Amino acid sequence: MNNFATRTIRVRLGEWIVRLLAAPKAARDPIRRFAKLAMPASVIVFTIVFSTSLASALPEYQVQGLGIPTGASASAAAGINGSNQVAGYATVGVPYNGVLFSGGITVIPSLGGQTWAASGINQSGQMSGYGQIADGTYNALVYSGGTTTSLGSLSGSSGTPISYGFGIDSAGDIVGMSGTDSGAYHAFIYSAAGHQMNDLGTLGGGGSSALGISPAGAAVVGYSSMPDGSTYAFIYLTASNTMHDLGTLGGTNSYGTAVNDVAHVVGYSGTPSDADTDAFFYDGKTMHDLGDPNGFGSYAQAINSSDTIVGYFTTDQSSDTAAFIYLDGSLQNLNALISANSGWTLQDATGINDAGDIVGYGLDPAGNTEAFELTPISSSTLVPLPSAAWMSLAMLGGLAMLGVFRSRFRSSEHGAPVR
Repeated sequence: MNNFATRTIRVRLGEWIVRLLAAPKAARDPIRRFAKLAMPASVIVFTIVFSTSLASALPEYQVQGLGIPTGASASAAAGINGSNQVAGYATVGVPYNGVLFSGGITVIPSLGGQTWAASGINQSGQMSGYGQIADGTYNALVYSGGTTTSLGSLSGSSGTPISYGFGIDSAGDIVGMSGTDSGAYHAFIYSAAGHQMNDLGTLGGGGSSALGISPAGAAVVGYSSMPDGSTYAFIYLTASNTMHDLGTLGGTNSYGTAVNDVAHVVGYSGTPSDADTDAFFYDGKTMHDLGDPNGFGSYAQAINSSDTIVGYFTTDQSSDTAAFIYLDGSLQNLNALISANSGWTLQDATGINDAGDIVGYGLDPAGNTEAFELTPISSSTLVPLPSAAWMSLAMLGGLAMLGVFRSRFRSSEHGAPVR
């Protein structure tokens, strides 16, 4: 309920009080007046509490720009950990530079080439990514302890020695995709303990790619080609070394982008007849459509342990985008949850930690593309959502009190003393 409706209810409550004070003395008998006013007043108070509680169900956020390195024209965030360290990249001319946002901006060392980027970060501050090596080809990388290291590829020298790193777990294991001896690209997981890149295979088609790994490393998600040429999101369980397709929302293709420790997956999928591309949430059994506000496509990018989901949707035919958060069964434009005077346009939300802090990129007040972080804030004008138990007790208590006063009111009308 909006603030206007809440104010209207408060005005109506005031009118009841004014009518009570203006009534003749006999009519102002407290018990008589309470009996007559108790029900509407209770409804009004209950509505105020309930409406402001609903309003507080959606958090508001403080937006902070993470900066643009000197010499760069833009920056973007790709992931955030529980210590609010953020992985990302900056645009320097045409190439990208991988960066760490942590109380400032650190440009991480390259692999010897002109372009590199960080795409994920774990709780220890290790980052996954990819970059050009000296000969210009790309390799997956890990940044740890101030050093950037190439992870190699699944291919021998006669194949396609190219790889890209995307997700990273708490142990430092990294997932991505790599060229193979056959020239196809396959999803991989790189074992930090064994210093070895392992091929995850496909769902029967020629290629696959892993985009995310759960924090504890039990599940990997991505997409794979199928024998019929379509592409399906998959979940790969590391304990059994098995890959399972997640199906689609009725369309030809789907893609898994992130997974949490209870194997809940997010991504995006074609809808029936491939009429649209919608963000999805997979709960371990079923793929659920998260909707698409404008019909031009929605894409889930990240999920935390509480199943809070972020991503972006396309706003119009010009391919403009808006960052979203999916909460309580509804896809919300994050631009509506920050101050209207912030000057920011949030275009994509790429990461969320368990505290609810969100990162991504958008247009800053100066009109530059810049990485941002959103921090949840509470509003002093909102009432916390009461628990179901509290609400039930309040209603029962109110009804009980109303019954007592109505009983006493009837007794007084028949000459019985009121104690």
